[in-house]
Parts: sequence; structure tokens; C-alpha cells
Amino acid sequence: MWPLNWRTACPLACNLDALDDCLCGGFGARTPFTLIWQDSQIARGSLATSIEGMDEPFTYYDVILSIFQDRDVAVVLR
Repeated sequence: MWPLNWRTACPLACNLDALDDCLCGGFGARTPFTLIWQDSQIARGSLATSIEGMDEPFTYYDVILSIFQDRDVAVVLR
């Protein structure tokens, strides 16, 4: 089962709302847990696009980390 493939664990996780749903919607992963994010610097670069329409400049990477924090998921960046 480990390492967990997020596409297998939650096939609906194709956008930020779906990621949030997988963490609190009664299916998918059960929190709290620790996510070890391998190659997080590569992900940070790939998710560096700023999200339009927000008061402060946030990237997709920032929002993903915020979702994990809000849903009681500890993230270890490697």
C-alpha cells in the first residue's frame, strides 16, 4: 500500500476542491496523518503559478499546503 499513489487513493483529486473533499468528505484518506512529500522543490516549481483574484499572491503550492494544514495533515517536505 505504501507509498500511496494519490490517483489510486482518491481518483477524483484532479483539482483543489477535490483534494479538500478527499481529506474531509468521508472517503479517501482519514486524518490526522503525515504526508512525506518527496521532491517537494520540484512540485513547488511546477505549482508556482499565482492564483488570480485573491487579495494576497498565493501559488497553488501554497494553497495545497494550506489545505493539508487545515485538515490536520502534517507535511514533511523533502
